[in-house]
Amino acid sequence: MASVELPATPDLGGLYARALRGVLPSRSSGDHDDGPPVLPDTTVSVPDVAIDLDTVADYARVCGFRLDSDVPVTHPHLLGFPLAVWLMTRDDFRFDLLGTVHVANRIVAHEPIPVGANVDVSARLADLRPHRRGWQFDAVVEVRHDGRLVWESTSTNLRRGHSPRTVQDHDGQAGDADDTSGRTASARTVADVDPADLPMTGRWRVPGDIGRRYGAVSGDRNPIHLSALSARPFGFPQAIAHGMWSKAAALAGLGRLDLPCTIDVAFHKPVLLPSTVEYATRREPDGWSFALRRRDGRPHLAGVVTT
Repeated sequence: MASVELPATPDLGGLYARALRGVLPSRSSGDHDDGPPVLPDTTVSVPDVAIDLDTVADYARVCGFRLDSDVPVTHPHLLGFPLAVWLMTRDDFRFDLLGTVHVANRIVAHEPIPVGANVDVSARLADLRPHRRGWQFDAVVEVRHDGRLVWESTSTNLRRGHSPRTVQDHDGQAGDADDTSGRTASARTVADVDPADLPMTGRWRVPGDIGRRYGAVSGDRNPIHLSALSARPFGFPQAIAHGMWSKAAALAGLGRLDLPCTIDVAFHKPVLLPSTVEYATRREPDGWSFALRRRDGRPHLAGVVTT
């Protein structure tokens, strides 16, 4: 695997501009039916990334965390996401970024990361596999502090269309590779969570500008999150909340988590902006089960925390 070290974190605005150019008909894309796609065989990294207090405070405010001496457990996603997008806008990434859906995320927080620390961040794409709706692959991010792996995440992405109608399972039989749960290895998994069965903890009004506010903090100004006007060309009647904002807000409601811990989330129906959602939680012997759902019970996300 090749390694690329960048001098600074890439600017997401420029990367999204490149991705928008990539959907023009003149560009040859792996979304065309020209053989099985492959992922870039590259790890990209940025050393000595400073975790700025003001940025952490803004992130905590928009997601609902209490400001602490350590960063919120989802905050390092902001450090690694631009590197993953950098890989997904390279010429050797054969899907269109803006047609890719984030379906699951797993975070393993090994130890606290102090605000003000300098960390090394790396990202790679891995495990391309057929899915009954297209192809899935993982964006893997690792954060190191003083040489120790302190935080890692696996974001499972789905690119719809252009996969074999049936795929072979691990026993060589034709099967349906419907894996949107983050492929967790915990004793309790997202598949064990029935969002409709969890007791409601609260009802939240999600404001129409939360996509713009989270985008201002994270740099993730994907058009689907900003306004109805910019979301409609991508098939959404309204702007939708960032999945990682939804995960962060749900975890903020649980209070301070004991570390180390593993946090798995499966994303279901997007949160249209504005809207009202139900927040549901249950304390478990080894952590938490939680969900965001519509008032009719249909889930936006389901998750588990295991310690």
